[in-house]
Amino acid sequence: MWRSSNNYEKIKKALKSGKDLVVFDTETTGFSTKTSYIIEFAGKKYRNINGKYKPVDSVSVYIKPPVPVSSKIEELTGITNKMLDEKLPEEVVFPQIESFLEDCVWIVYNEKFDVPMVLSMAQRMHSSLQPFMTLDALDMARDLVPKSQTKSHKLCDIAELYHVSANIEGLAFHDATYDAEVTAKLFFVFCDEYVERAKQKSTVPLMKTKVTSICPWKKGRMQRIYVNTEHGTIYYDLMSKS
Repeated sequence: MWRSSNNYEKIKKALKSGKDLVVFDTETTGFSTKTSYIIEFAGKKYRNINGKYKPVDSVSVYIKPPVPVSSKIEELTGITNKMLDEKLPEEVVFPQIESFLEDCVWIVYNEKFDVPMVLSMAQRMHSSLQPFMTLDALDMARDLVPKSQTKSHKLCDIAELYHVSANIEGLAFHDATYDAEVTAKLFFVFCDEYVERAKQKSTVPLMKTKVTSICPWKKGRMQRIYVNTEHGTIYYDLMSKS
């Protein structure tokens, strides 16, 4: 798969950095990273101790938002406005989250949503919080699991495929604590799978092939160079340089 080497190199860089890994998830008032607020944040921090990553800290908090939660979000997450009425606002909760995430590698399932949500909250708090590095377990799942092998690449379907659950009584998907726990388990499984694939790749001899044609392709901002060979087609993506 075309992204494997890129993701593998990024993971190796993150693990070699010596930084703690923080796997986290958020539940929010909506689906827009610009207008929504975090109503639940949960994560677990892992540290390399004698060559093995072990949990060293965790955070799980509900946050009272400045806007009401819609009935759709209440139904999806089980988090109601009544539950949040007595919780602390983000102004009070954020320092705990900031301290937990600071100078760490952030690992989430769908980086394009959870990371902007946290950074938006940090911006509202006039904080310069930034991850040392981010790793997206969803991107890893898309890399390692073909569409033909799963219903979808949603966390619940990939977890089912790998027989992974959080084993937390009373909780299920769309609970930040549960989702963060499942994401962490999948992340370490994915890491092992990348290592195994790298070993297999190193034992496969290079195959000579005849190039039949080279075709540039462009759609909007996307630009690729397709190379057709007697054994199939590959392409080089100019934006991601992969």
